[in-house]
Amino acid sequence: MDPMVLSIVRDDDRPVKENMSLRNDVLAGFVVTFNQPVIGWTSHLRIQCGMCGGTALEDKKCYLSCWSSGSNGPTACKSCGRYMLTVGHSGVDGQDTVQVFSVELSGGVAGTVVNRSEFKLELSNIEMLRR
Repeated sequence: MDPMVLSIVRDDDRPVKENMSLRNDVLAGFVVTFNQPVIGWTSHLRIQCGMCGGTALEDKKCYLSCWSSGSNGPTACKSCGRYMLTVGHSGVDGQDTVQVFSVELSGGVAGTVVNRSEFKLELSNIEMLRR
């Protein structure tokens, strides 16, 4: 059976686990729970912009792993181009079905106001990594 996303929960206000909390430069945090381990799988990752509502970052082959971290970026929002983002993710120790994704502001435009609460994360088309 292929992995499925069971839940995507915003985690801006509380630590994901002991000694792991989101830093001040993190615009949005998400805890994604799958129905099985996702080592060796990829997913279509899409982040919705907190400023313009369009697609900020998209990766059609985002590698999912329970034991290593990865990041996409920095890159400007694909829709409005007004600030730079880095999207990082990693597994959570002892929970091989959970991954934490964070959206960080890598370099802003003066006067830019970003609505943290309007960032959204989507994961779709989960499939086995082709070797």
